[in-house]
Amino acid sequence: MDEVTRSIFRSWIWPNERFNTFSSRPTPYNISKHNYINPASVYKAWHNLIDTGYIKKLVMMPSDAIASRQLLLIPGDSIKISEVFNRLSGIYFIESMHLGHVYESSGIFSMNASWLVILEIINSPFKLLDKNIRIINDMLNGKFNIIKATSFDYNFKMPENLNELYNYFAYKNIYDINLKNISEKFKKSLKTINRWTNYMLQNGYFYLTPIIDQKMLSKGFLQNIFVVSLKLDDNKNLQNILNSMPMASQRYLLLRNIGDISVILFYYENIDELDECMFEISKKFRDFAVITRFTSNFNSDLL
Repeated sequence: MDEVTRSIFRSWIWPNERFNTFSSRPTPYNISKHNYINPASVYKAWHNLIDTGYIKKLVMMPSDAIASRQLLLIPGDSIKISEVFNRLSGIYFIESMHLGHVYESSGIFSMNASWLVILEIINSPFKLLDKNIRIINDMLNGKFNIIKATSFDYNFKMPENLNELYNYFAYKNIYDINLKNISEKFKKSLKTINRWTNYMLQNGYFYLTPIIDQKMLSKGFLQNIFVVSLKLDDNKNLQNILNSMPMASQRYLLLRNIGDISVILFYYENIDELDECMFEISKKFRDFAVITRFTSNFNSDLL
């Protein structure tokens, strides 16, 4: 993967402290401008990612607090674990499912299993979490061990004037959003819509997520990607820790935090680089899981 493509991926860690307005969203022009890269190089790499279908869309995902999102882990072997995707498909509170091979794990992520399903469930505040887990367990006929990776007690209250605008943004492709059209639809001034939009971005209502075409995972550079899940007491310093790791700092693409769980997407050019990244991670973190050969399934009713 070249440096320009890596810069595009990292620009999708948005909004962030530096760029958190709608006008600063990661368009090819802004990526070129903010990273001091030749525009032609950015547009060429963008075409290779977006227009050829590697990345299907870039979705405005609601924040964990607004969506009452929790993470569940289901370990298993390679034969039985495939049942999970089939049996759980279509459950309204399952936002996404991710299946991968456990390359290495440590600490709280240590498990006697070669494969792992990660469920992101929504509409699951603490008081409803156990009920939703029972529904999942019933759907799987009690065959699997379901582990709570998170159990947050969310209590978010949205300002009434933002409800309609938030619902319009949620799960939409960011490049399909036009503030002028929204202004006309809601019969509000463009200035007001822009102000409300920037308020939501600056207060963490959304984070951007690229939806990778699963058919492309076996093609080109996307076949050499892996995910690392970490549990940290304080993830505010995660970026600095990553930057201090010679190989990992060059190979991470995306990162996001779900409470005290951090999920990082990496790529590698060869197996030696994968092992070097894993070595650096094992030196810095106690609780981690390295997941390779993964596939994801998002709730089509949401996206």
